[in-house]
Amino acid sequence: MEAGRLGIPVVFTLASALREDEQHVAAVPHGIYCSGDSRPLLSALRLKRTTPHNFLILRPRREADTDRGGIFYRPRELDHGVGVCLPQLIKDFRAIAGRGMEQADFLLQRYLEQLPYSLDERRREI
Repeated sequence: MEAGRLGIPVVFTLASALREDEQHVAAVPHGIYCSGDSRPLLSALRLKRTTPHNFLILRPRREADTDRGGIFYRPRELDHGVGVCLPQLIKDFRAIAGRGMEQADFLLQRYLEQLPYSLDERRREI
């Protein structure tokens, strides 16, 4: 992506960070976390003030702008760039209006299914 070439740390979130098999609802916004100057990113993406509010440029809080448990922790490779890890993506969807909660619940279920144990399996081991 252009931002990486320009030295701007970015990571996709919301609909931009979904893989095809993770898309459960429509009409959710796209988003990207951007650290530093966003003007080169705005120019590269050809975004204008009149762009509909379905693409959000988000500024991470200072404590979250890290790869040690923050938004850059365990990034996911996407065809068009780097996406946030699944727990962060779930959190981001929970914070938006509309169908974000429904998308978050779907992703949470998929995430839990990937974990090595279920509660029933753990109880049998104990």
